[in-house]
Amino acid sequence: MTALEKAQQAVNIFNLGGQDYCEVRQSIGWICENLRVTPAIEYGTGDRGWAGDSPFVLLDTAKIRATGWSPRVAIRDGVLKTLEYLKANQHLLESRR
Repeated sequence: MTALEKAQQAVNIFNLGGQDYCEVRQSIGWICENLRVTPAIEYGTGDRGWAGDSPFVLLDTAKIRATGWSPRVAIRDGVLKTLEYLKANQHLLESRR
């Protein structure tokens, strides 16, 4: 709503997010802890996951922050809230044919 109220142009593109970030191994740890699982985790030998994969992403959120917007949820909490939502709505994880 902040962006809709304060945007200056007819078309606006905003990156939403916090100024913090996490590494894949951190998010895997949070998810595994929440699910109470301890899977074997294997990493590839290259510096990327797959062709075109970006090893690090941190989007510039200066434009949305200039409107006064700020995130209400930290990245760890966002990952865990998403996990809780998916656990409560497992039908969303079913294969679509």
